[in-house]
Amino acid sequence: MTEPAPSARAGRPTARSAPADRARATGPVTGARPLSRIKNRRKAGPLYKTAMIIFTIGLAAICIDAVIFIAGSRDIPLWLHLATVLAPVGLGLGLVGTVLEARRDRRA
Repeated sequence: MTEPAPSARAGRPTARSAPADRARATGPVTGARPLSRIKNRRKAGPLYKTAMIIFTIGLAAICIDAVIFIAGSRDIPLWLHLATVLAPVGLGLGLVGTVLEARRDRRA
């Protein structure tokens, strides 16, 4: 009988160990840490929040436009076509908001 090779890190199960052994050794497996444990978490700025809302409206308009087109209707309203332009506008505003927040944090 041979012993399995020791783990690269002490206290960590090997890749071949059973899932039950892995859960017992490291605790419950979760995807991300809960927000209550993250310290110094920044909130999104108002420009970024506005951009997310505009992008979501534009994305919904694109989906609705596509569904109507696939259903066979060729008489799609102009306002719906114009609403689809909100997706790239929201994406651009989000990028600008992210850059501005990063620059502001670097100065502070």
